[in-house]
Amino acid sequence: MDAGKVYNTWPLMGTTYFPDDSKFIEFLNINVFDNPSIVQFIHRNLAYLIVGIYIYILFFTFKDQNKIFRKPIIIIGVSLFLQVVLGIFTILSGVKIFYASLHQINSILIILINSIFSLYYKI
Repeated sequence: MDAGKVYNTWPLMGTTYFPDDSKFIEFLNINVFDNPSIVQFIHRNLAYLIVGIYIYILFFTFKDQNKIFRKPIIIIGVSLFLQVVLGIFTILSGVKIFYASLHQINSILIILINSIFSLYYKI
């Protein structure tokens, strides 16, 4: 699909937040995932949502007196930060394979880290 090649700008997609070449009504279409611009828009916004949820969890982890989850949350945060940076570099570089591959590999590492911590702490 090469959705990453459609807009090589960040934080905006072209000149606006929503893709210039799409209409919001296309989200109601059954073929929404056939449009590379909307796929990139969804990918970016899911990343923003995940970072927002992480910040929420981070806040309550450090507010709690129980320090058992602080180290895992920091490790996950570092990997999330790296994921966002790699995603931005991938977009701004015109989807160079080096950055795109690192972005993909880091996503696997994030899943592994979460899985290991979930098993270890029996969450």
